Amino acid sequence: MVAFSGRVIRFRDASQDVYIAGKTGKALKSVDTKPKRNGQQKQQDGEDTRTDLLQPFVRTSPLAVVVLGMAFIGLVPVSFNCLYKPLLSVRRSSLVYAVLLYSTFCVSYAFVWKDQLGKVLDPSSNWDSKLFSLEAILALLPCSIGPWVWTCTTNLRKLMWDFAEYEESFLSVTNQHLRDRWASRVRNLRGFIFVLFVIVGLGVTIAMLFSEIQNEYKSDDLAGTLVDMRFYLPAAYSSTVISTLLLMLNTTYSLQLREAATALSEHLNQLRPGDTVGVRRAQKLWVSLRALFNDRPSVYLLDVFFVSHIFIMMLLAVYLSFALLSLRIVMLAASQYFWMLFLGFELFWMSDLAHAAVTAMHGPVVSALDKLSLDAHDEHFHRAVTFFYMSVSSRPAHLSLSGFTSVDRPLFTSIVSLSVTYLVIMVQFRSDKSHPSSPPQ
Repeated sequence: MVAFSGRVIRFRDASQDVYIAGKTGKALKSVDTKPKRNGQQKQQDGEDTRTDLLQPFVRTSPLAVVVLGMAFIGLVPVSFNCLYKPLLSVRRSSLVYAVLLYSTFCVSYAFVWKDQLGKVLDPSSNWDSKLFSLEAILALLPCSIGPWVWTCTTNLRKLMWDFAEYEESFLSVTNQHLRDRWASRVRNLRGFIFVLFVIVGLGVTIAMLFSEIQNEYKSDDLAGTLVDMRFYLPAAYSSTVISTLLLMLNTTYSLQLREAATALSEHLNQLRPGDTVGVRRAQKLWVSLRALFNDRPSVYLLDVFFVSHIFIMMLLAVYLSFALLSLRIVMLAASQYFWMLFLGFELFWMSDLAHAAVTAMHGPVVSALDKLSLDAHDEHFHRAVTFFYMSVSSRPAHLSLSGFTSVDRPLFTSIVSLSVTYLVIMVQFRSDKSHPSSPPQ
């Protein structure tokens, strides 16, 4: 009966004889038949306290500014109590606001599918018209990825708080704030995001008016492709802003990693020969920073989608600029050409910043260790420097697209060469469609 009563029985002295369920024995441990919630509650309280302590570091982070921009467009729900904290909750976050915006964008995107998908599937449409309509569908695709990004909310929050934890560790070791290295960039980033929302709105509106004007002078080869695009405005606006914010999320994180690696190498250069404790603490910082490179929380292939979308849009823009120029539609050809240059710049910027971050984790750190090893007369100090070398060489830091490929300068050159290859194939296919060979006599 005692065992099934759900009571907790505790004994003061384990040597005393006790009577339980008809038996007399030694009380070796307490009997607890109810679930223990005190430990879990204390653990949760500890995590909340830890989160509160890291909030000052997150608040001054450039990632927090980008997250605010993503929350404004409905891409990431954030907490009402902490606007830079991603949170997926109906009552405590801006999820309802994000759903309403997403519904508006999807209705606008439905008009895109309604108008353009039929032209893509129409057998009577020529090759250029199909690709022009396909480009319109794919260009506005980012407005529909809201739920995909919402699933990454928890991992995005973990990404921000993990970096804040590293900032706290760096401050405790070096007595220097990493936020001082990007304070001016945070201010510039706020202004850039504000201008982004305004300029994109004006630019999309002008582009829609330009498309309507071109609709009056369209070529017969693009007949029926340029339609009334007023209903495309919400989808076009959100797609442009979302694509830019996703790019800024990637580049801002790479920028923070580069600055953190540079600060760590500068700290190593300030260490004196024989400072064994300082080298070991620096090694712990390097290992923690490497985890931010190699062990980033999963974004469920969202980064792969982003780079693939840039590649496909750049390929279509290059081809259509050539095709429209051959049809003497100069203005549209020029717009496609500048669009291609902008996409190429995005890809190069992302690859170059990632390359700079990875390089800062190895070259300057190894150079600082080389200087320390030259004056390593103490055996313990020499061993600490050697172990640091082994950490750097055994598992180098790198940035990747969900583990599929590394984000580096070779990625940019690979995509450019692949685009040229597919462009040649598409141009040859267009020539074959335009000038079919005559049947043999």
